[in-house]
Amino acid sequence: MKKILALALSFLCVVVGMCFVGCGKIEHNAVIIADEATYRTEWLDSNYVYGAYIEGAGYDEDSPESRTYIIKNQEELDEIFSEFPQTDFEKEMVVVYCYRTIYVRKQVLEKVVFDGNVLKIEFNVVRGKIGHADAAAPHRRTLAVKLDKLDITEAKIQYKGQ
Repeated sequence: MKKILALALSFLCVVVGMCFVGCGKIEHNAVIIADEATYRTEWLDSNYVYGAYIEGAGYDEDSPESRTYIIKNQEELDEIFSEFPQTDFEKEMVVVYCYRTIYVRKQVLEKVVFDGNVLKIEFNVVRGKIGHADAAAPHRRTLAVKLDKLDITEAKIQYKGQ
């Protein structure tokens, strides 16, 4: 009887564990590329966003609130990055998003959904420690997501943070 109970309990643990692992999986093998990538300075200088502080020029009042780029070939990738992890554009693509924030916290993907020809990406940042000052003047920040190649015409990115 103890063996049957132990076996049943083990089976239950495996099933529940698989559910938690599967529930947290982001679709389309999407991952944020952060520390492995280096943006080209000239590209960054031409991709500010509204309200971001620009050193020596004040707050941007002319740019759009955000910018989204769908990168499907090496030439486009090379225009944006001087260094980027190896990407097989036969099977993969990259989405780059520029937005305004006051935080420099770790970015995390929450949801990636392919709906028709539209890719929807939701992300947030890891919360800081209570009482720990980690905010700054509004600045432009980028998000680079590498994922399976999809036949998309548009990418909608939602920053769920502050």
